Amino acid sequence: MPRKAHKRGNNIHRKGLSSEKVCVPCAVDVEGIAFAKPVKLGKVSTECLIDVFSGIVSPSAVLCTDNEKAYRHLARNKDIRLIQTNTGKRITKQNGITYGIQRINAYHSSLKSFIDRFHGVSTKHLEHYIIWNNLIANNKRSKTENISLMFVQIMSRRLTVHNSDISARPPLSFVT
Repeated sequence: MPRKAHKRGNNIHRKGLSSEKVCVPCAVDVEGIAFAKPVKLGKVSTECLIDVFSGIVSPSAVLCTDNEKAYRHLARNKDIRLIQTNTGKRITKQNGITYGIQRINAYHSSLKSFIDRFHGVSTKHLEHYIIWNNLIANNKRSKTENISLMFVQIMSRRLTVHNSDISARPPLSFVT
């Protein structure tokens, strides 16, 4: 990490967006299904948005965001329709349709309250906590859809295993 580790549950030293906070780009679709992934320390960048949302946000989607510049570059790069709300506003009306960011704000709130229960989590394991929260929050899916989603999430993670780790693990128990 490029910064000194924080004691568990303690606040960071700087307020607002800083290089001491982990950037977690999030998306929520119309049905309320959420996706989030920690990418880096500091403010969101176009590169991390493209990395996180490529394959997640379809070109036919309408992206509703705040006024962050990185979203403009993402929309231009991926040819996605973009609606940005003005600072201090939560909804925008265009052509008689109301677009809002309340859904993503609610997701941010639920994710923060979920993580607050643990009095802080390590950056190393943050993605696992986000997946756990999403499995709880995305309960609009059927059980088989949640299991297949969890399988995809588990199989797409990078994992390093050394020979010594394999030989040191306990044997599998089989119930007959």
